[in-house]
Amino acid sequence: MKTKQTKTKNLFAMMNVLILVGALVLVWDFYNATCGYSQRVERNAPGEGDYEEELHIQSEYFSGDYNLLVEERELTEKQVEELFGEAKKEIDHTFLGDNKDMDHVLDHINLQRTYQDGMVRARWSFDNEDMVGTYGEIYQEKIEKPTIVEATVELKYKDYIHIYQFPFRLIPYNKNSAKGVIKEISRKLQKENAQSKEINLPQSIYGQKIKWTKKMTYRGLFVMGLGIFGYWLIPYGQGWERNRQGNMRKKRMLQDYPSILNQLSILLGVGISLPEAVDKITTRYEEKRKGLKENLPGYELLAVMNREMKDGMGTIQAIDHFGKKSECKEYRKLSMLMKQNLRKGNAHMVELLERENMEAFEMRKTMVRKAGEEAAVKLLFPMIGMLGIIIVILLVPAFLTLGSQ
Repeated sequence: MKTKQTKTKNLFAMMNVLILVGALVLVWDFYNATCGYSQRVERNAPGEGDYEEELHIQSEYFSGDYNLLVEERELTEKQVEELFGEAKKEIDHTFLGDNKDMDHVLDHINLQRTYQDGMVRARWSFDNEDMVGTYGEIYQEKIEKPTIVEATVELKYKDYIHIYQFPFRLIPYNKNSAKGVIKEISRKLQKENAQSKEINLPQSIYGQKIKWTKKMTYRGLFVMGLGIFGYWLIPYGQGWERNRQGNMRKKRMLQDYPSILNQLSILLGVGISLPEAVDKITTRYEEKRKGLKENLPGYELLAVMNREMKDGMGTIQAIDHFGKKSECKEYRKLSMLMKQNLRKGNAHMVELLERENMEAFEMRKTMVRKAGEEAAVKLLFPMIGMLGIIIVILLVPAFLTLGSQ
């Protein structure tokens, strides 16, 4: 009791602390927003961007909220010159990309749209746009010999503009390199007549013969792999199916077990011998079997034992066969009870069967409950799928509506 009271006191103490902290924060915010406010708004440093300050105006003629756009602080002219100087250094450092130097430009160059952390915007142009693209791509197929290209980049900060120009030299790929061969092949293929029915592939490049072959798809390997996989999968599938059939048979035998016990108990209780009781149960089953969709494995096993006894096999031997052929321990136990019946008589047997019947009834209830749980789990997956479809139906129109606004 004391522990419960202590916990309650601690909770109230925590709530009091929260209320006190909230009140202090409220007083502090009120002070900063009113008498403690300096009537000034501080700008962000250059490059940090603009922001919006929410203010409240109160005067004789107007009272209400006012949202002030606070632009970042601008640089002085000297600072702008320094900024452009740093931007030019950054261009010199990043322009070449993977190229060796300004005299040996082979591949893509790096043309950024902003420099100095976005403070300086850049617009590029070239005096030979046939060889250099707007995104820095180099058109090697148009470069026949080393060519000097003038690059012009317009740097802009606010209303300040600075022009930076510099030359670089484009050189063609080496004829002996892989890129040089591909370039020459592309150049020759471009000369092919686009209206012709076929394309004649070049047979030599720079005096070297070229042998063309079609790229292998290796579909045969995939088919072979499927066959090899099938060698493993088929036995596995057959074993899985055998196990499944065995488990289904075992389940059906367990379902038959309480009924067989009940009939045996009744027949033995009225003084009928065990072989006669088995014969009567089997005869009734065979009469009803024609109307059943499938055989009942428990009764089929009992019918085999009855047939063996009629064919002259000893009763104990037939009962032993009954227990050995069964896949369930319950039927093996029934086999032992039958053998005890032959030794001790029906009176003791009926009592044992009734006790076993009660246990079988509880087992059957457990099986039914388990089957219900499995069915509920199986139904859960379609329900999850339906829930997903409903969510899509509800959300997709909402997103389409937002996207069109």
